[in-house]
Amino acid sequence: MKIRPKDPKINEECHLDVLQLEQKWLSLRRTSFPKNQARVKAFVLRQDDGSRIMPEAVYFDDEQGVVGDRWYRSKKRKKEEQIAVMNIHIAQMLANGQSLELFGDNLFIDLDISEQNLPVGTRLKIGDALCEVSPEPHRPCSKFRKRFGKASFKACFEDTEYRIRGIYIFVISGGDVALGDGVEVVRRRQ
Repeated sequence: MKIRPKDPKINEECHLDVLQLEQKWLSLRRTSFPKNQARVKAFVLRQDDGSRIMPEAVYFDDEQGVVGDRWYRSKKRKKEEQIAVMNIHIAQMLANGQSLELFGDNLFIDLDISEQNLPVGTRLKIGDALCEVSPEPHRPCSKFRKRFGKASFKACFEDTEYRIRGIYIFVISGGDVALGDGVEVVRRRQ
């Protein structure tokens, strides 16, 4: 695991144990997240030194992904992993009081991102950009386990239907995206 000088601070006291996570997840699953139209809730841009920026607006580019995020500068980058997305309510549950910056995901939305609602190939209009749900699964890494604990790490592998860890999307047509902008399903792949 590469440690950068300005990695976000971790508070292990916020890690949920198995029982706490099960209770919170059961309660959250009763929530009906929007299926077709939702809103952009937060952005995170990862910097080369490990620091994070949470801007109010970004640009989605078909080559660079989220302009200003370190993804584009990575030698191991894959188009299928261009933009990491999480449901904000699930992220807040897992963070349990810690900053969303810890995830390193670029986009937090309140849309239902389950496999049933957003199958691979689904097209999303996000602000002025057009994006597509990637076939690449979004799995937690060792940093995720360290930041959010063993129970949260394990849950991401056990409950793949809801995509607890999130999804990847890639940009089809670039555009400006700001906090509060709409997220709309424009076409579902069946």
